[in-house]
Amino acid sequence: MATGRRHCGAGGGINGGNVAGKSKKGYAPYNPQKKNQDSLVMREEAKTGSLMLGVLDGHGEHGDLVSQYFRDRLPDLIFSDRHYPQRMEKAMVSHFDGLEQRLLDEPAINTEFSGTTAVVGVIHEDVLKVANIGDSRLIIGKLARDNSQRAGQLSQMKRDATTDYVARGYIVPPPPALGAGEPPAGAPAEPEKKKGFFGF
Repeated sequence: MATGRRHCGAGGGINGGNVAGKSKKGYAPYNPQKKNQDSLVMREEAKTGSLMLGVLDGHGEHGDLVSQYFRDRLPDLIFSDRHYPQRMEKAMVSHFDGLEQRLLDEPAINTEFSGTTAVVGVIHEDVLKVANIGDSRLIIGKLARDNSQRAGQLSQMKRDATTDYVARGYIVPPPPALGAGEPPAGAPAEPEKKKGFFGF
């Protein structure tokens, strides 16, 4: 089980609160010894008072190593980027992409059939920016004036791939205009996974 707890900031940090996270391995009846391949990111950047929260959902034989690789490197890369915090999107996108390439060149982790999805949120001042790769989602909970709880999805999943990643050969292009129903006859049910594919 991946767990963690952080106290944010000298004076209570982001809205004076604590941050806690917990994940539980997925159910696999065929493999009762299955490892939890999730990794959690809970990192405060003291200089700007920013907070990064994220979940990386590893998959495949070495998915735990892939998700840990990103967990251990991504926060420092984003927080030290010259574009951070003024251009958070640019810092986030460039380091997800660059870290993928570094992972592919890492001989200690076999990525042939392993990868990770990710959803990462960075809070700076009163702005939350979200990066979403694959089928991970970020949900925000709100307490309404009547004390009822409401949830809303902040990240978007796309069924198709962007032209950039298709052109780079990470996935097979999906058939055009897939609707809510079944894929057209002959179309693959899922994109073909190739070396280095981790949810883009």
